[in-house]
Order: sequence, then C-alpha cells, then structure tokens
Amino acid sequence: MRTRARIVKVDGHRTVLWRTEDSVRLQSRTGRDVTALWINLAVAAMSLPPGVILDGVM
Repeated sequence: MRTRARIVKVDGHRTVLWRTEDSVRLQSRTGRDVTALWINLAVAAMSLPPGVILDGVM
C-alpha cells in the first residue's frame, strides 16, 4: 500500500512588532492592534532593545 504525505498550508497573520522605550506593540496588516492576541510574544519582545521593528508572519 502506498502512503502519501499531505502538506497543509495555512497562511499566517502578517504582523509588525514595534519595541518602544516602554512598551511593545503588534499591529496586523490592516492596522489593527493585535498586541493582546499575542501577549506572550509582546512580553518576550520587551527584552529587545528599544527601536527594534520586526515584520513577519505568525
């Protein structure tokens, strides 16, 4: 019997992360603030130096 592997592609959420002097903000591609949805990432990003901007897909 032949087994076939299936790859399911799930598009992620385009997000920009800003590290400011006193906080972190995550924003969706549409401009919506999604920091509360990704709070664990926001907390971890507090260890980044202020001024860092990351753009990626989650």
